[in-house]
Amino acid sequence: IICLAILILFYVQRIEIKGNVYCTDKMIAEAVQNDRFSINTLYVTAKYAMGKGEIPEVLEDMEVRLKNPWTLRVTVQEKQSIGYIEYKNQRVYFDKEGFVIHQGTAIMKDAPQIKGINFKNIKLYQKMECENSSIFEEISMTMEELKKNKLSTNKILYVNDRMHIYIDKICISLGMDVTAEKIAQIKPIMKKL
Repeated sequence: IICLAILILFYVQRIEIKGNVYCTDKMIAEAVQNDRFSINTLYVTAKYAMGKGEIPEVLEDMEVRLKNPWTLRVTVQEKQSIGYIEYKNQRVYFDKEGFVIHQGTAIMKDAPQIKGINFKNIKLYQKMECENSSIFEEISMTMEELKKNKLSTNKILYVNDRMHIYIDKICISLGMDVTAEKIAQIKPIMKKL
């Protein structure tokens, strides 16, 4: 009777997903229910509590809890985009490792357009390739430092391996090696312009 009650009462009827912007509900639900025993809410919750559950590569973190015996509450934290490139009339957003996290026409907040770099192997949910593999790290560090200094850019341009960032209509050349000290000097200089 107890086993039958657990099977019937804890049958997955609904999955509530929160925290996703570009990752679809369907993708997350399929990851949560990826085996034949995933029809039971207790099983799914226990699987994720023990760290055995599948987390899609586009997500930084995923937490699965019971809302009630027949409903799972999934809270996700998506990987942050550091920029996008234009490719085949679409915006291709990528994270700090060069992993393509979203592809489409929608504009994501705080992700500048990256120009002047030749990328290869541009496929959704796969890592992009480029001649300089440290470029993703450099863009990520630049974005973090800009955020620390309460600055934002809408475009990053590479010309002859030199980084140029655009703040409003002003082009700022950061040279071949971008440092926190260079970025910290931008705000005081901008005030004097």
